[in-house]
Amino acid sequence: MDEKIRFTFWVDEYSYRKYSYVCSYDERSVNSGLAWLIRQYVKSFEQKNGEITKRDIENYFSQK
Repeated sequence: MDEKIRFTFWVDEYSYRKYSYVCSYDERSVNSGLAWLIRQYVKSFEQKNGEITKRDIENYFSQK
């Protein structure tokens, strides 16, 4: 699952600017910072709820 996808993300300008500022401290672009946050959120979710399997993902997306 190393394929990258593009999607639109809407956020208010002030939050975007603040997040951009925070990312600069970690020498990250906003895009790579968001990718990192998503990975951390998934990791935290899986620690609490168990691993999300390929089957879970396939079932989820087949219902949409």
